[in-house]
Amino acid sequence: IEELRKHIKQTLETSIAIYEDKSESMVCSCKDSKGALKEHYDTQELAQQQVSELMMQQKHNLRVYPCPYGNGWHLTKG
Repeated sequence: IEELRKHIKQTLETSIAIYEDKSESMVCSCKDSKGALKEHYDTQELAQQQVSELMMQQKHNLRVYPCPYGNGWHLTKG
């Protein structure tokens, strides 16, 4: 029982730490078509700046859209 209590305490402490980290910096689990985590931007302006830079470098037609889960903004081709 003592081992179980230690495990529960450690799990709760880890969960609290993760929650506190999320409040400081948004975390997003959205994935691209290849299954990789999508980059997220805290503001639409930051995302648009990245679009401008990437379009100059790579000539991709990109656009900004809000994360469907409210975790900032993403970029997409098209």
